Amino acid sequence: MNDTAAIGEVALHARNVRFDFSDSPLQWIPGEPVASHALSALNFMLPAGELFFVEIFGRALPHIRDDKLREEVIGFIGQEQLHSDTHDKALLEYFSQHGIDAQPLHELTERVLATFRQQMDRLPPKLRYRVMVEGIAIIAGIEHLTATAGIGCSTSNSRVTVPTR
Repeated sequence: MNDTAAIGEVALHARNVRFDFSDSPLQWIPGEPVASHALSALNFMLPAGELFFVEIFGRALPHIRDDKLREEVIGFIGQEQLHSDTHDKALLEYFSQHGIDAQPLHELTERVLATFRQQMDRLPPKLRYRVMVEGIAIIAGIEHLTATAGIGCSTSNSRVTVPTR
């Protein structure tokens, strides 16, 4: 991989991504059981976060007049929905193979998202629009951070390391 990437348009299409954690130990960060469990628990926010993306951009669709942008947003929604489903399934399987019933945490994240939807629907239209716009800004920030982290983790010169004591 060279240091510069061609800058251009990228069409967003949902890709069928699969994760295989069948050989992954429960304490997957060597010598760091607390970090392993903390990050595993944090991963439960991924499916809910991705569904939040779907929810916010689904609410934005009626406001989009540009056909090209609308197509890109529909692609993004499909991508995030598939990511959510895939992460959710992989996490439940991963914890199940280690004898952990993660269903209660899964159900909690679903209730949080349902509460968000209910609260959004109760807002006056102008405030609902403002929250939607702010949600898009938050999502843009999150996507930039995760893209930067992904690039950093995928370069040949970069490694994810855990400091030792």
